[in-house]
Amino acid sequence: MAGNDTELINAAVTRKSWPKPVKIILIIMLLVGVGVGAYYTYKSFNKKDPVNLTMPVTTGAIVDQIQATGTVKPLHEVDLFFRQQATLQALNARSGDSVKEGQVLAMQDDSSLQAQVQLAKSELQQAQYKLQQTQLNYEKVNAAAIRQDELYKQGAITKVDWEQAKRDNDTEAINIKTSQVAIENSKAKLVIAETNLKNAQLTAPFSGVAATVNGEVGQETGNSSSPMFHLISNELKILAMVNEVDIGRVKLNQEVVFTVTTYPGQLFKGTVARISPQSTTVSNVQLYEVDIATTDLSKQLRAGMSVTAKIIIDKRDNVTMVPNIAFSYTQTYLKNNSQSSKANSSGQVNQSADGTQGSAKTAEKSAVNPDKKVQRVVVLQEGKPVVKQITVGLSDGQNTEVIEGLNPGDQVVVGTSAATQTTSSGNSTGQQSGGQQQRSPGGGGIGGALH
Repeated sequence: MAGNDTELINAAVTRKSWPKPVKIILIIMLLVGVGVGAYYTYKSFNKKDPVNLTMPVTTGAIVDQIQATGTVKPLHEVDLFFRQQATLQALNARSGDSVKEGQVLAMQDDSSLQAQVQLAKSELQQAQYKLQQTQLNYEKVNAAAIRQDELYKQGAITKVDWEQAKRDNDTEAINIKTSQVAIENSKAKLVIAETNLKNAQLTAPFSGVAATVNGEVGQETGNSSSPMFHLISNELKILAMVNEVDIGRVKLNQEVVFTVTTYPGQLFKGTVARISPQSTTVSNVQLYEVDIATTDLSKQLRAGMSVTAKIIIDKRDNVTMVPNIAFSYTQTYLKNNSQSSKANSSGQVNQSADGTQGSAKTAEKSAVNPDKKVQRVVVLQEGKPVVKQITVGLSDGQNTEVIEGLNPGDQVVVGTSAATQTTSSGNSTGQQSGGQQQRSPGGGGIGGALH
């Protein structure tokens, strides 16, 4: 080849019938052709087969969980107002103070209210005396009416006298009923007066903390829309927001672990206590409120802290597990085999990647079967990739439990790599050992996850 090229160049140079520019162009074209041929010859001698990238099948814990964000909230909270306008006479708690259930927190000047109570009591007593007097009158008039009735029957008195005695008796009976109504009215007035007197002081409905206090002694209170006190309970809860995609998997009493921004890395525990039946729309996303009960024995949590919570749906310890990236690569691997089968123009049945007869397209369709929880992975056996069907269980998005088909230590293929470049579904690279790629569990992308 090289000798012929030299002869052609010499012939082109020495031929006198060609003009000089033509000779130069021909020489350049011949040199380019020689260079291209040499490049492809070199590339064909240095071409390397792709290297299988693998990750080991391991044992460990699988935790299926839902992540949610939320806020620390008091279990109970209430605003306290004075119902009537009066001067604040006493203030027994300030912002941040601990309070006990039933404790008097503040009092208004209640001198006028006490007078109203006394007046109502007097009116009630007067009405009761009036009823007693009316009852005595009725007894007297009723006895006279009975006598008049007997005399009228005997013809000793006129009909006019008999009718007058009867009217007097009916009048006193009505007076008794009127006195009874007056007593009930007086009792109602006394209840109102006593209630107003009671409302002149604010008491804590539960034990907790006075989060905010608005007012000072001597100030007119009861004429503002702002509460005098905002009380929060010592017991706290987490108000978490869960996406509608996940809310169907959340159940009461499920375990929850969460962290707060204030104490990074520290885990707190709780349980699902309530699931809202109504969603809230946030940025066109439907979210559901989930109350998480928690007991903060260390008293570190404070209302308003931001929370990242993980609701534990299911968890299993010491199980065999395979990285999910292996499922993604297997689909790519089977797809490539399917294309290779189509390229075979003979139309004969091809040998499948796992060593059994059948089309690669059928293998590709069965690579993911959520109903039967069957998956296929590519396993490296004696340096060669082999497709194996496995039975899987719980998944955490990174790894999936293997119920049957793989053992700890088996190497599953997650991609292929040339000498300096990796090609895999997880875009992962690493150090090569014995022509294989070794990677630690949990690394790489998330693919083929089961839920």
